[in-house]
Parts: sequence; C-alpha cells; structure tokens
Amino acid sequence: FATTPSQTIASGSAVTFKNMTVASGVTVTNNGSVNVTGMLDVAGVWVQGTSSSLSIGGTYSIASLTASAIGNTVRYTSTSPQAVIGVTYHHLLLSGGSVKTLPANLTTLNGNLTISNDTSTTLAADLTIDGDVSINSRATLDVSTSNFAINLRGNWTCSTSNGALVARSGLVTLQGTVSQRLEGGECVFNNLTL
Repeated sequence: FATTPSQTIASGSAVTFKNMTVASGVTVTNNGSVNVTGMLDVAGVWVQGTSSSLSIGGTYSIASLTASAIGNTVRYTSTSPQAVIGVTYHHLLLSGGSVKTLPANLTTLNGNLTISNDTSTTLAADLTIDGDVSINSRATLDVSTSNFAINLRGNWTCSTSNGALVARSGLVTLQGTVSQRLEGGECVFNNLTL
C-alpha cells in the first residue's frame, strides 16, 4: 500500500500476508480479516472497521492505529514476546504462548479481553473492560506489584486448566448494569467488589 492516499480492505475479505507495508501518507481501512505473519510496517494510518479482524503474528511498527470500532478484534499472535500498542481497543486477543506487554496508556477496552492458552500478560495501569474477560488454559493475567485495578462490566471466565489471575492486592470491581457471571475454578480474587 504505497501510493493511493486512502485504501480499503473490503468486508468479507480474508487475506494473509507474509509482510505488509503501508507508506507514510496512506490510510488503510480494514473492513475484513487480515492476518500478517511476518513484518507489519505501517508508516501511515491503519483503521479497523466495524467487526473487522487484524492478526499481528510477527514484528511490527505502526505509526497510527485506530481500533475502537464496534465488534473489531486485534489479535497479537506471535510465539515471541510482543508489546501491545497503547490505543483503545474493542476486542483484544492475546495468544501465541508468549509474554504480551501491556502499555501504561492502555486503560480501556470497549469489548472483550481474551488471553489464550499459555500466554501471559501484566497490567501497567488500571483497566476498564466493557465486555468479558476470558483467561484460557495455562494463561495468566497479573495485576502487577503495583496492584492495578480491573473494572469489569461483563463476565469473567477462568479456565479450570490452570488459567490464573495473579491478584496480589489488586481490586476487581464488577460494574455491570445487568447480571454478571464468574466462571471457572482457577482464578482467586483477593479483593473483589460486587
């Protein structure tokens, strides 16, 4: 994506790239499903459309990412450690069986947080999640030694196969306006407010 200032990946498209480059001055709007397995180099702007999907499976440099559209999902899927970009996401999925580093300016998810098998992450700030939290088999969510808080408006599911919340002294507050569920036997809350 090098010359046309505004380009769109159509809804319903499902494409996989080894490497992808978006030049400076170019805006790509993704309305489909994009999987990048190698290097994603965005010197311009990447915009996630409604219900779109972006999977980042390798290394990346993204100058500008907009990922707050309803129903869209950004997936960090590399088997190597990855640093999550500090923007507001709708759905955020962390996978690949590696460490995913959250930034201090990631404070809101408008949808769900899913931590897939064998993947771990540690909060770097208080986090408000408007959707659900799912911690899958052998995955870990750590509130850090700073004991950051989690404010949850959806449901909490923790795998019965060693999915873990490292709660420390962090506060988890259920803030939903409708009934909320806590499911799974491996997450232990030290401070829980209903």
